[in-house]
Amino acid sequence: MQNREVLDRLARLKESATEQLAEITQLEGELVTLMEENHNLAMENKHLKDRLDSLQEPDEIIIEGQEIESSMSKSLLNLENIYHEGFHICNLYYGKRRENDEECMFCTDILYGE
Repeated sequence: MQNREVLDRLARLKESATEQLAEITQLEGELVTLMEENHNLAMENKHLKDRLDSLQEPDEIIIEGQEIESSMSKSLLNLENIYHEGFHICNLYYGKRRENDEECMFCTDILYGE
């Protein structure tokens, strides 16, 4: 009977090893799938960052014959052009002409404030 017990233990160990091998194989397949997905997402992220960088490159604007590089958005650039044409862009006097082209602290805060 002693030999039979050893043989039974060996059979159980073999069955357990087979089940573990199947689980390892399944995990390996899932890992490969995750690695491929991670690579695809990393590439897509890089392309999106490159695209975003290309869209956010500083625009060149011309004010009174000077060329100025600006990192302002297009909407702020439009407001800046309106302001330099002599009009208020602040919510208090929006659209009214600035008298003698005087600076308005509300308008400049909108354009250059942090």
